[in-house]
Amino acid sequence: MTIGVVYVITGANSESILQMETEVLRSSRLLRHFHPNLSQTVVLSENVSKGIIKSFDSYKVLRKEHNTPGMVSKILALEYSPYEKTLILDNDTLPVGNIVRGFDFIKGQRQLALSLAPRQEIEVKGNIITHFQNGVMFVKKTERTLELFSQWYKGVCKRDPQGPTRFIFSRLLNKFHDVSVYPLSYYWNFRVDLLLDFNICPRELRRVLPLIKIFHTHLKRPNAIKIVRQSQKVNLIKKVARVVI
Repeated sequence: MTIGVVYVITGANSESILQMETEVLRSSRLLRHFHPNLSQTVVLSENVSKGIIKSFDSYKVLRKEHNTPGMVSKILALEYSPYEKTLILDNDTLPVGNIVRGFDFIKGQRQLALSLAPRQEIEVKGNIITHFQNGVMFVKKTERTLELFSQWYKGVCKRDPQGPTRFIFSRLLNKFHDVSVYPLSYYWNFRVDLLLDFNICPRELRRVLPLIKIFHTHLKRPNAIKIVRQSQKVNLIKKVARVVI
């Protein structure tokens, strides 16, 4: 099966687009460092400069009906993906290790792999539903996963597209019983800005940091920067991603 990574860049104005471009490029550079032969595709809205496409193996332009700024656009990554197995990455991710093995989590009948959210259960109308993060997702492109993402897109469009999309996604997963999900550990999607929710003490953090495969942070909050600075990969991040920490 063909495998690859997909990023999505959209924005309501030049400032938000520039921020997304900056974050996507730093993530992409780190990915290239560890996996120079892993294909990367960027999906763009029409108002994004095409100059960025030279950094990727291929690109797709969102159709006019999909030119919606905000988090809702990420949901379209699977539809536009040219791969049979896709790693969908949020723009503010920092891959710092071997992530290709993650595609093995969606072999056979398994179609989706993603990590649990810090608050791992939500209650909806008396039902307990496992709560998932969707900033790092390995997805096998099938009729059912395409339908899942289509319903996710429609559900988010009915609400605030700038708000969290994971709640709607988690509820849908509870209904799509035939979509087999593999739960990733938080090493694959280490939400630095949400560490307080994980309640990780400093001693535990020192043990965990060398195991992280993907940091997930905008690197704006002082506490997030402080934590990433403690990683053994900090110099690599600064050099390869070209980011000041």
